Amino acid sequence: MSAPDVANDRPETGHSAGKSSLSSKSDPNSALRGEEAVYSVGSTGFSLRSMQHRDREGKVITEPDLSNPTRYRFERPLETIRSFEAAIERRRRENM
Repeated sequence: MSAPDVANDRPETGHSAGKSSLSSKSDPNSALRGEEAVYSVGSTGFSLRSMQHRDREGKVITEPDLSNPTRYRFERPLETIRSFEAAIERRRRENM
């Protein structure tokens, strides 16, 4: 009878443990070396700014906000939130 192979039952330590973790899929540096998804897609995407957006009353937004083209430039963010809440409440009442 031979003794069981104890070396395979031990957790990896030292140099061998670091080497196997760097070659795994969970390597955080692999994101830096890999191709970015934006470049792999190509030019199939489109810009939100190229579309014509409408406000909550259905009017065309002629001067969109720089950070959010679906909102009028001079509309305050709190007004946007309140209009979303009003739309949600309206739909809830319709579905009751």
